[in-house]
Amino acid sequence: MTRGTLTSSLQWVVAAVLWLLTLASNAQAGTEKVLYAFQGGSDGGGPTGGLIWDKAGNLYGTTRYGGNLTCGVQYGCGTVFELKHTKNGWQEEVLYSFAGGSDGATPYAGLTMDRKGQLYGTTISGGGNGCRGLGCGMVFRLAHASNGAWRETVLHRFNKFKEGQNPYAGVILDPHGNLYGITYGGGQRAGGCDVGCGVVFQLTPDGRGKWNQRVLYSLAGSGNSSASLVFDNAGNLYGTTVGCDGCSNGEVFMLTHHKRTWAGSALFVFGGGYGGWASDAALVLDNSGNIYGTTPYGGGGQGFGCGTVFELTSNSGGHWTENVLYGFNGGMDGIEPEAPLIFGQDGSLYGTTEWGGGSTACGLGCGTVFKLTPSGTGWSETVLYRFKGGSDGDIIYSGVILDKDSNLYGIAAGGGAYGGGVVYEITP
Repeated sequence: MTRGTLTSSLQWVVAAVLWLLTLASNAQAGTEKVLYAFQGGSDGGGPTGGLIWDKAGNLYGTTRYGGNLTCGVQYGCGTVFELKHTKNGWQEEVLYSFAGGSDGATPYAGLTMDRKGQLYGTTISGGGNGCRGLGCGMVFRLAHASNGAWRETVLHRFNKFKEGQNPYAGVILDPHGNLYGITYGGGQRAGGCDVGCGVVFQLTPDGRGKWNQRVLYSLAGSGNSSASLVFDNAGNLYGTTVGCDGCSNGEVFMLTHHKRTWAGSALFVFGGGYGGWASDAALVLDNSGNIYGTTPYGGGGQGFGCGTVFELTSNSGGHWTENVLYGFNGGMDGIEPEAPLIFGQDGSLYGTTEWGGGSTACGLGCGTVFKLTPSGTGWSETVLYRFKGGSDGDIIYSGVILDKDSNLYGIAAGGGAYGGGVVYEITP
């Protein structure tokens, strides 16, 4: 063999190895199955909130549009749906279609279920005539009626600016049956938020069928929030803000409960850059009280950065330190994680990115589902699925939930066979 032939052969081998390594790095670890494709009509469309389980293994969620197509809102006012797991597959049932007006319209967030199986949620509009005639949103409950249907009760309509308006986030329950949530606007006109920075609120039943609202904390000066709140074991509340022009890059805040009063404080203010900024997803806490979340920006990549997964730990002085567990690079590994994380049984973190994944069908990519695995040297990312933007769905605003076999379930806001989004299952 001549020297030229040997050189050519080595070059071919190197090229082949690099090609195989590229395939390996771009490979995804799981497979996707579409459980339901929304048609955008009476069945709903454009889901952006997450899913929840009931004890029988059925799934529940909301859609932003569809349902009642004559409610006065283009494309419909949205739905609450159930996916029943039957021997013939998954079947959708619309539990409620919003009617607009005083009833509410456009549920953006997911649901909360109490021990009786009642469902609680929010709509960002409707509930009255305020907010330029669109309504300022409301909090609702769905309960089984005696005839087997679901009956809606509006628990609170947001009509006063100081009490907040337009709840993009859902509500959570405490052990006493009180509801807690956050509004995107209202509260105080301060801190660079044109429509107010929003408030943290509590709804308490009075025992006579009415619910009383109480403002616990004003977000003035810290920016708006679309992220649901979370409790720790002591009953304190945690949330995030996206920041605003003239205030900050967003923050993680805590509300501490002292008898009948709540004291709010910023635990951590994002500095931008690699550390991330504009966190807009609900947090998750581990058994040691460490806080985990996502930011859609920062962490590396192009432009403003492609997002981060972060951990906050408290030191003896009461200060919180950020550790970036993963900075997204854009492209194949994902762009802009906007949704909450969830812990797996092995301590891994699971999440989604709104964009990225390499598909050219959505410009920046159609989104990913990822897993972060801890090791002695840090956390490593595995992309479980990259959405293609066709029948498999695209635009992943919400996070995932896990079953006992570590299969993941989630919602894509777009794509699917009819373009109205899908409910999907990922098998790792």
